[in-house]
Amino acid sequence: MAGKIFIYCSLFAISQCMQPVSTMMADYNNSSRIKRALIICDMQPDILPSLFANSPSQREAFLHAVQSAVLAAISSPLPIDNSLVLFTGLQFPPRYEGLHPNHCLYGSLRRLNEKVGDDAAHWFMEGYCGSDIDASLLALLKKNEKNDNNNDVNDDKYQIIYRKAGHLPPQSLIQKLQQHSSITEVTIIGAKASQSIQSTVQYIVEYCPYIDVSVIREAIGDDTIRRCDAILEYLLPLYARVVSLEEFVVATCGLERFSREMQQHQQLIEANEHVKYYVDCERGGHYSLFVHHLAHGGDDTSSCWQKYPRQKWYEDVMLSGKQYYCPLGKRVVDFCDEPAFSVISMFLKGRDCLDDKGKLMNLAKDFLPETYVIKGGGNNTNNSHDIIDKIQRTESSSGPWFVKETNKNGGRAVTVCQTAEDAMALTCNPKETYVIQRHVTNPSLCNDNGGTKWHLKVYNLLANDADGNHWTLHCHNEPFLCIASKPWSMNDLSTEAQITIRRTKRMKT
Repeated sequence: MAGKIFIYCSLFAISQCMQPVSTMMADYNNSSRIKRALIICDMQPDILPSLFANSPSQREAFLHAVQSAVLAAISSPLPIDNSLVLFTGLQFPPRYEGLHPNHCLYGSLRRLNEKVGDDAAHWFMEGYCGSDIDASLLALLKKNEKNDNNNDVNDDKYQIIYRKAGHLPPQSLIQKLQQHSSITEVTIIGAKASQSIQSTVQYIVEYCPYIDVSVIREAIGDDTIRRCDAILEYLLPLYARVVSLEEFVVATCGLERFSREMQQHQQLIEANEHVKYYVDCERGGHYSLFVHHLAHGGDDTSSCWQKYPRQKWYEDVMLSGKQYYCPLGKRVVDFCDEPAFSVISMFLKGRDCLDDKGKLMNLAKDFLPETYVIKGGGNNTNNSHDIIDKIQRTESSSGPWFVKETNKNGGRAVTVCQTAEDAMALTCNPKETYVIQRHVTNPSLCNDNGGTKWHLKVYNLLANDADGNHWTLHCHNEPFLCIASKPWSMNDLSTEAQITIRRTKRMKT
């Protein structure tokens, strides 16, 4: 009997909690409404050439960022979660009807048109392609429609709203946002930061205070880089959040899905062949030195190299705990310090045999001075005692001697010691592997500076030929002569006398 009462009570409780099917569907429809909108300002052929006029590569990088943002906005795992995409643009009627000839921005178009007519003066004019929305962006939307089984998506989610004068947003833009009352987030991209972007941000903040407004840093353009950077740094943050393209991708479709979509739509957002991209994946090495010269080839605006957005790739939890990065969308770019994503590679296969001094010892021990590898560290290990005994049986342990961790490069990682025992005492970290090396007995010295140590630093480029089977080695014809700061003496343990890292003189060959 108790069991029957229990069942009865449970069914009664469930019946009280159940809602009519119509109510449940209404709640589902309400929860599935569009919650995010992407507003794309003034991406029109009549405007784009004026953006970053002194840096065409910067303009192409900006356009690529806008395309990537659009792709992320329409690539949510569930189509119902895709953003409402609204294009805004400037489009005048024929003969610039209604535009005052003294308008501070566009009055000159009206005055010129009155003299030469529509055929000669038709910037931003209805019926001419210059006032259309950029074709590459519309192609992305049409491509997405073909992959979506819902044929009504185009009517609901992608619309173009033109204004007839100036850069202030039309009232219909606010009406469209208010029509979708569930929208709580709006992201604004496009051109220009000092005109339509600024006014659209302020307009939405003023009339839709319940909406969280953001802009994507990489997808905002203007006439000059300095003006764009200043507005992003000082003006727009007063009204909106300034986010990175990576943050937007994470919030909309996720990094992994975006990577797949990038591969699928690669032909629609292919980069301009005249623009080269670089990414800092924080692997280190000489990357920063190379990028400095690539990105500033002559001056800040003439270089074809542009910074490409990046994303988190993985974290080395087991060893260093360091976060590593890759190009956004896991795209292969022209140059980065992560070989898997770089056309130009700093790290050729087998280079670790040169970088790691322990591996170099195994590879070229016949060409090196007296060298020992201490595995595990600590001068109390059997390994270290055996090495000291070996040195003492052969000859004096006097130096100088050098000690460094096997995975470190550059003269700054070297410590100079008087004896092998002194060097061994520094191999104390049990997590590291060290190499100690005796100085050569009769070093080559530069006589111009009282007998100083020197070495020659030559930069090489190994390029794979077009056939994929042959390689060409290019050697820079201006190597650096690196000379120590002080004359050499076996008793002087200073880095100024023993280490040559300073590029003293560029030579001609």
